[in-house]
Amino acid sequence: MQNLITEFLNYISLERGLSKNTFLAYKMDLEKYSSFLKKKGKTFSDVEPDDITNFLWQEKEKKKAATSLARNLAAIKSLHRFLVSYGFLKEDITNLIGSPKLGRKLPRVLDIAEVDALLVQPTKQRSWQGARDRAILELMYATGVRVSELSDLTMARIDLKEKIIRCVGKGNKERIVPFGRKAAEAIRRYLKIVRPKLNKKNNDYLFLTVHGNKMSRQRIWQMLKKYIRTAGIEKKISPHTLRHSFATHLLQRHASLRVVQDMLGHSNVVTTEIYSHLSPHRLKGVHQDYHPLGKE
Repeated sequence: MQNLITEFLNYISLERGLSKNTFLAYKMDLEKYSSFLKKKGKTFSDVEPDDITNFLWQEKEKKKAATSLARNLAAIKSLHRFLVSYGFLKEDITNLIGSPKLGRKLPRVLDIAEVDALLVQPTKQRSWQGARDRAILELMYATGVRVSELSDLTMARIDLKEKIIRCVGKGNKERIVPFGRKAAEAIRRYLKIVRPKLNKKNNDYLFLTVHGNKMSRQRIWQMLKKYIRTAGIEKKISPHTLRHSFATHLLQRHASLRVVQDMLGHSNVVTTEIYSHLSPHRLKGVHQDYHPLGKE
């Protein structure tokens, strides 16, 4: 079974262009699935729908989130479809298993006052690190990029004159996102004063560590948590906090949902629509403009 999983993982890596994080998640999910089947004395060729259901129940009893269970099932279904299409299995028994319906969890966002308080935290250090971190936070909020996208950003992918970045998102899809004057000023200061001192390895990545390596997404996440704490913000945050805030604040100012979708790099506008639920003023405006009795 391990060889078949390896064949499948090679396929999704080369053919489907999944992100590194999705690839690793699928690998972990399928290894747990095959281990479960081995304990039952089964292989992929004699697995039944009930086996998959029991595996998912086992994961649920471990207090796994609904989103994790949905990903588990997606990985299993993708594996079985692959095995059938390449002749390793005769039929795809996962067609008999429906996908779980997930409630949409509203992301936590910072309000504008909290964002302002966060962005000034690095400048209080009055150091090279503060200048770099200010540039990172400004760009994250100005563009809504994912932490992994920011980590992978290179010098060639930022245009300070036009104030745009070209980032590569999920599925290796490239998109262009603009940013404003404040972010441009913070980045220029970092590039002029700080980055030349950090670039000990002639590295092309935009944001570097003291050792001249690229800032990893884990390091950026740790940095964000630190400044959230020093800003006195008590909300639970995630690596996407500034990304969520970026989208919500744009929609609150009546930005087009399609434009926000493009800037976030969402393949489906339904994913972007969740931010409308965080923007009651926008929803109220739409209701007033389009409902027959909205203005009465």
